[in-house]
Amino acid sequence: MKYTLLSWIIVVVIMGSIITPVTAQAITELHDISILNVFISEKYLECKKDLYASIEMKNEGIENEYVHVELSNVELGIDEFAPIIMIQPKKLGSVTIPLTLEEEPEGAYEFEVLVYFNNEVKRYFKTFAFQGCPETPLPPPTTLNLASESQSQKTSQQPSAHTWYLIGMVILIFILSMIYLLKLYIEKRRSGD
Repeated sequence: MKYTLLSWIIVVVIMGSIITPVTAQAITELHDISILNVFISEKYLECKKDLYASIEMKNEGIENEYVHVELSNVELGIDEFAPIIMIQPKKLGSVTIPLTLEEEPEGAYEFEVLVYFNNEVKRYFKTFAFQGCPETPLPPPTTLNLASESQSQKTSQQPSAHTWYLIGMVILIFILSMIYLLKLYIEKRRSGD
């Protein structure tokens, strides 16, 4: 009886050591979001800084994931959230977060990205270097003469000789096709009499 009990304990220990990693791997495969990249695009508006942060992710799991993304930087006073998105299994997803700063930053700043999904949080850090405002002022916007622009649009909308030639060829082919079909119809009617 002792030998049987001991053999059962050994079997349970061996099976437990085999099953535990497989179960842990299955849970990881069930829910997993990977952060592929973080982009920040810059757009100048009178030396204020408008940023658009785009976070690309992939659902590595086998179930749909509802993902919520937070982007923050303490130095710049940024703590923004993106709307919740759903990413299908083995598919890519991305969110874009608009940011507006009072002054254009200069230098390197580290941004923290937090991705919330299935009661889990993944952190990602990315550093971006900003150039600052240009030292020379931007030139004033130029005014356009709308009358001359609308005139040039009217002229450019007139069909060229090449276009008229193509239109004529299409019409000619259509007329010849109709004559041929009419001829076939008349021959069929005569042969049927």
